Amino acid sequence: MLEILVVVLFLLALFAALIVLPLLIVLKAAQLLFEPAINEVVSTVNQVRDYHWRNADAVERERMVRKACAWRVIGRVVGAGALAAGASIVASSTIGFACCLAAWRMLKPIRQEMHDACAFRETLIKSSLAGRDGLKVRPSAAEAACVAGLSSRGHTLHFRPGTYFTVLTRG
Repeated sequence: MLEILVVVLFLLALFAALIVLPLLIVLKAAQLLFEPAINEVVSTVNQVRDYHWRNADAVERERMVRKACAWRVIGRVVGAGALAAGASIVASSTIGFACCLAAWRMLKPIRQEMHDACAFRETLIKSSLAGRDGLKVRPSAAEAACVAGLSSRGHTLHFRPGTYFTVLTRG
């Protein structure tokens, strides 16, 4: 019995050395080669998104928020579908239940996200309007990079850093 165990362990070590290790080396090499280019593309996309956000009017910004929400919902549904498919394939009922629970937790916030995106109304006062009608404009202190929770309960939406302002009355 001990000889069989030694042979199995030897075959596992051989498998790890001959197959898994070269795969890990190739993945690391690909990461080193492509990571700078991917980071540059992501940076450019974020700059373009910020440019469009800064130059958009209120209606266009509302459309952008709804579109971003739609893409997040699509991503959540696809991820939950993958988890549900994994749950149906897995032989263990415990792992299957865990996958279904994770899928449910991914789908649960969709309703609130859609409600928040549909309730979004642009309230930004551009700095060129500062001083009119007794209002002064001050940049928001929060620097969130994404939607951080607009809702009908009065939360603030921070879509991009530095793009929302807190409007204070003089007095």
